[in-house]
Amino acid sequence: MTISTRVRGLARTVREHGAPLPLLCLLALGVAACSTEGVSGPTGSQGSPMGLGFGDTTPTAATPTVAPTALPPVAVDGFGRFQSPTRMAIGRDGVLYVSDTEAGIVAKHARSGERLGALVGLQRPLGLALYEPEATVANVCELCLPNGGAPPSAACAASGRPVARGKVCRSRRTFGARAFVGDEADGSVRIFFRDRIVGALGRGAGEFQKPNAIAVTGDGVVYVVDSTAQRVKVYTADGASSGAIGAPGDVVALQFPTDIAVNEGAGELYVSDFGAQRIVVLDLTGAFKRNVTAPPNAGGDPIFFRPAGIGITPTGNLLVIDNALAVVAVITPSGALVDSIGYREGRYWTGDLELPIDAVSDGTRVYVSSNQAGRVGVFAVKQ
Repeated sequence: MTISTRVRGLARTVREHGAPLPLLCLLALGVAACSTEGVSGPTGSQGSPMGLGFGDTTPTAATPTVAPTALPPVAVDGFGRFQSPTRMAIGRDGVLYVSDTEAGIVAKHARSGERLGALVGLQRPLGLALYEPEATVANVCELCLPNGGAPPSAACAASGRPVARGKVCRSRRTFGARAFVGDEADGSVRIFFRDRIVGALGRGAGEFQKPNAIAVTGDGVVYVVDSTAQRVKVYTADGASSGAIGAPGDVVALQFPTDIAVNEGAGELYVSDFGAQRIVVLDLTGAFKRNVTAPPNAGGDPIFFRPAGIGITPTGNLLVIDNALAVVAVITPSGALVDSIGYREGRYWTGDLELPIDAVSDGTRVYVSSNQAGRVGVFAVKQ
């Protein structure tokens, strides 16, 4: 990758995320160059080479790996390339949601890559999260009798379920899933239900300066990273404001926060604080707990410098994205390195990822949005 190619990619980051180019290029990569080619160190390996991304039809060039126990990369086909894939979320049904900022939609894909539809009515979608509360619906009756008015059959009666008016009543579980999508164009976070806009957080348009990322707890607390405002704003699932983190005078002073992840089991929030080169760990009320900085790579240097995104695996480990170095680091909540994508054999491999923005896990594979390449890559790494 040439310096000019990397600079063009960084310029796109400026458009998508509002960070100044000198901050990304000079501070993240150093004054000597705006390219990571040739960055080397002692032999070591994390991660597997990338297979096909959504929208690809041929694999990228293979690169060596010394992780023979890792799962192989998964080849994924797609229905055309993304224009600008940014944030992502995975539903309980396995559907992958991808905010495509330049296209003005949130694309829905099966994990195989098949396009399933899209959320529309947006201009420049950025932040994205799903809220899927589980509800039990009682007295959902299904026909049990073969002849309408006949008495209940022996099999039906033996089921032990209540019978009413020729129907056997069963309870079933349903999900009242909602999607929260930040729109940079009008500074709003829209609420979608069954793929339609049904509301917004706060006052709607103008509520946010840059709704860059969103996380939702199981009980419906919504956290929105407003990067330009340098704070995390908190809402109920119905859209009512309930406070902010990082406001003036707050103990937590954020410096261009970019993303957020929640681990309810641990009772913790993780905020990627781009300007301060750290991950800020908070409790679910927003109280400060600790900072997590980058662990060393095989060469002894930090595996990441400027965290532009953060995700969480089902095991509770963190996926930290540095889009200038084009690396995704898998680390523990305390900051120990587990694995990585884009750094193998003691060097950064700039061909693995092209301006990565976000990463999500389904427990088996990690999906990474490569903004400059216009695709979602699929990786097998330790989680």
